[in-house]
Amino acid sequence: LLAPVAALSGASLWPFQLASCALTLAALWLFGGLAEALCPGAAFAALALAALTPLTASLSGVVLSDVPLLAAAMAALAWAQHLWDERLLRRWAPLALLVGFCALLRPTGAALALAFALALSFEGRWRPAALFCGAACLWVLPFLIRNHALTGHGLMYFLELSRPYEGAVAGRT
Repeated sequence: LLAPVAALSGASLWPFQLASCALTLAALWLFGGLAEALCPGAAFAALALAALTPLTASLSGVVLSDVPLLAAAMAALAWAQHLWDERLLRRWAPLALLVGFCALLRPTGAALALAFALALSFEGRWRPAALFCGAACLWVLPFLIRNHALTGHGLMYFLELSRPYEGAVAGRT
């Protein structure tokens, strides 16, 4: 995501921080739209609360994948709000790809794909639910396969968790 910024900025860090701040503002703008649709009288209060939380303030200028995940998740939720009554599967495909991309941004982004799949399943809309699961797998599986080929673990978290026990297991044999 930041490759264009890197190509234009060189070694300076401030363009990356500016991109992160812009994504935070975009996420808050999308959140404001969702809050207005869900609770018109309290939208400003909800937006102010979201904007002024310490987590939002501390992450806004940090160059991590948390901020792009927040922006992509808010975009997905806003898009889903307009698309929810749609019955054509092809209209859901771009949204499913965006939600699948959230799973690639951060492992916790997979929860968004699962949430969409479950919500659609509860309504008996099995094909769009399967589409969200498939889109998440489409984005994530190549990454997991690559990690497994290089480290023996699909998720790097498993590698980090297994390292402390390697010495203990080796000492027993």
